[in-house]
Amino acid sequence: MDKEPVIGPNNNTVKTFFIGFRAMIYMIVFVYVWAVVALSIRRFDMTIGILFPDWLVPVGIVLMAGGGILGLKRPPFADGFRNSLNRGCNSPNGVFV
Repeated sequence: MDKEPVIGPNNNTVKTFFIGFRAMIYMIVFVYVWAVVALSIRRFDMTIGILFPDWLVPVGIVLMAGGGILGLKRPPFADGFRNSLNRGCNSPNGVFV
């Protein structure tokens, strides 16, 4: 017989949701702040004398998309450093000998 989900202080579902929600807010604020910084320093392009050609805009979009895809990729140690090291270990206690 399956146990019914616990509702109350022992339920980690709500805690996990709020951790994910907080991470999403941090991510949005991070991207917004750097967008504001990038757009605000564009006015100095003419003063410094650096002006990138218009054909670089699509290249930048492709590079940003690639960086976003890499950012969404699961990191190699996402399940914990110890578990990643012990994947190939046949020892019952998970220790290399």
